[in-house]
Amino acid sequence: AHVGTAVRVDFTVGEPKAPARGSMEDLIDLGKKEITEIMKKNGFPESETTQEDWGETSLSFPEANIDFFFEGDELISILMAH
Repeated sequence: AHVGTAVRVDFTVGEPKAPARGSMEDLIDLGKKEITEIMKKNGFPESETTQEDWGETSLSFPEANIDFFFEGDELISILMAH
């Protein structure tokens, strides 16, 4: 992926026998480990974790231009750069 390039991330939710096409809203219930696995499956194995000054933890995937922000173990926001 290049800066300024939109990146498509495909993932499935639900039972393994009947996966459904997921949406960004479906990610909100996932933890860092699950999100990292989804991103790896989509070709983005490199991630960075940062403890932000304001207390949140960011899980970033630089090549995908996406950051996931957590408060404790709860995903509270997703930032995607285009």
